[in-house]
Amino acid sequence: MARGLPSLLLLAGLLVPDGVAAQDEGDFQLRRAPHALLATGLWASALTLDARKDEWSGTPACRGEPRPPTVEERSLVEADSLQLCLRSDIFVVDRVLQPPFWSSAAPLSDVLLLSMIASPFVTVGLYELGTQGEFADDGVVAFQTLGATYLATVLAKFLVRRPRPLTYDGRFDAHARSDGDARLSFPSGHSSMAFAAASLVAVMASARSRGATRIGAMAGAYGAAGLVAYLRVASRRHFFTDVLAGAALGTATGWLIPELHRTRSGSQAGSGFMMAWGGRF
Repeated sequence: MARGLPSLLLLAGLLVPDGVAAQDEGDFQLRRAPHALLATGLWASALTLDARKDEWSGTPACRGEPRPPTVEERSLVEADSLQLCLRSDIFVVDRVLQPPFWSSAAPLSDVLLLSMIASPFVTVGLYELGTQGEFADDGVVAFQTLGATYLATVLAKFLVRRPRPLTYDGRFDAHARSDGDARLSFPSGHSSMAFAAASLVAVMASARSRGATRIGAMAGAYGAAGLVAYLRVASRRHFFTDVLAGAALGTATGWLIPELHRTRSGSQAGSGFMMAWGGRF
């Protein structure tokens, strides 16, 4: 029953009718309760699926047979803990575009990602400070967008099952290389979530500001998302193509889902049903 709850939440959010009366018009027009339910279903589904990676813990992440360690790698960690993936399996672009390893990059990317996820909510809060704005509507749209991005990313990871760069690197211990998450490199979840958040900030800034303020908000948001992506490559958690795909996915959902909720001049809420990610069709 617990595993079926996310699906029930998704179904309920998709099928609850909008009703006849419209919300007060702001940047977005939506029924908060069913869309919040749908967003919760997206997050619950993603979290439930993501947790299943633990079933692979303790098994080799390599797609083929592991390779023996080099002399240099044997000096880094205990030789009997090494079962490394073949470097020849790495896509040539990813071998070329791999920056120097930085051990602090992973925790820094985690902290920065949390800040990025909070940024759309902080942005709309600042814009609407002291006004009668539509913070609740914007918050639901942001929550739904990030949930959809998370679910799409996890689904892609489980379909592709690409070993992470650390599975080819003797600096990482056997536990890290045999963890269930070690085979979920493509696409980068940090990058997809960061770029989705950056796109949400860009959407909100575009609707509420002009000129240098808007450009600054957008440049700062996408610059921070780009830094998250770089840190994931430098930490050997992802390849360049992983973060590139994650950035594309996050940017697409970060612009598309808010657009589905965009208030149209003269639009009225109908009695139709919500479809897809909650858009009105």
